[in-house]
This record gives sequence, structure tokens and C-alpha cells, in this order.
Amino acid sequence: MKAKDKSVIFDFDGVIYDSEQINYEANQIAFNDTDMTFTPEEYKELWIVEGLDLPEIVRRYGLEADLEEIRRIKNLRCKELFLQSAAVISDEVKDTVASLIGRKWKTAIGSSNTEDNITTLLDRSDMRHMFDAIVGLESIPNVKPEPNVFLECLRQTRTRAKNAVVVEDAPKGITAARKAKIETIIAIPNAWTEDCDFSEANIVLESIEDLPDAIN
Repeated sequence: MKAKDKSVIFDFDGVIYDSEQINYEANQIAFNDTDMTFTPEEYKELWIVEGLDLPEIVRRYGLEADLEEIRRIKNLRCKELFLQSAAVISDEVKDTVASLIGRKWKTAIGSSNTEDNITTLLDRSDMRHMFDAIVGLESIPNVKPEPNVFLECLRQTRTRAKNAVVVEDAPKGITAARKAKIETIIAIPNAWTEDCDFSEANIVLESIEDLPDAIN
């Protein structure tokens, strides 16, 4: 394997940044004008575990809703919450990504969040320059558990699937990586996903700080 013919593709929400609470609140606001309300447990099952996209949720619950308006409100509120918070990406994450770069890994983000939201946090944390590719909702036709986001990351980093590592916190992302034929998948559960089934991952880690040694 050539020194730079390998890449680590990170999920954003829950791996690079603990943003699921923001996503939960933004979705609650976006659905205010429908008859649907959902608990954190229901949000976890629908969005995180199953990975349903907005049209699927609207169809499942028989909602009369303007899909584009819900999506617009959700994305707008999500960005507002990101901007209102003073949060930055943790030193542990930043040091981990720097360590991988030092070991000649390409790095990418593959997320169902918007590239706008992702780069907002990366810029605030002075990390945008640390990634060879940033692929979000605007660049893919289908979200996880479909493989599009990871296939696009492979294309942009010019990496073969067998030489890539995906780092995920949720089953839908693991499924997407498997569909993309990526052979090495690492799960790092968090508070939203710690009781999920990660049997399809190659390795389950307790902390992102363990990642460089796990794939060395």
C-alpha cells in the first residue's frame, strides 16, 4: 500500500462532534407544524438506528407536510444552534486526526449533516484544513444507510475501498460502509448509541483516542 493510498473516513455527528442533541432539537422544531412529536428514544430509533430520511418519516406516519419547508427549517435551526453555542471540537478529536495525518493517512468526513453545518464547526475549531474531503447532505442523492456518502469520500480521496477505514457511532453508518464494500469499520458508541448492536463492526472502541493504534 502506498503511503497515501489509505484514508480514514469519519462520521461527523457523534464522532467528530457530539451534536445529536442539537439535531434532536432542530428536528423537533421543524416538525412543529405537523401532528408528529417524538421523544429522544423515538428520535434515536428513527434517525440514528434506522437512518430514515425525511420522506420516509413523513410516509410512515401519514403526515401532511411540506417536505422542503421541514428540511429548510431543520437545517436553518441546526445552523443557528451551532452558531449560538460556544462549543468547539474537542482536543482529543483534534489530536487524533493530527496523529493520523502524521502517519500518512488521508482523512475525510462522510455525514448526513449539511456541509455548511460541518464546516461551521470545523472553522471554529481551526480544523477544516485537516480533511482531504468533506462530504455532506448537499453532495449525495441518498443518506445513510445507503453507501453514497462513503463512495463519494472514496472518490474524492482517490482511495480504494479495501484501503479505507470508516469510523462510525451508529448502525446505519456501519450498514452504509458495508454497502460501500469498505472492509475496516470501527465503531465508537456514544450516549445516544451505546446500547445499539455493533456486531457488524470490525472493532469497537471506547474512545476516539484509541483509534490511531487500533488501525496502525
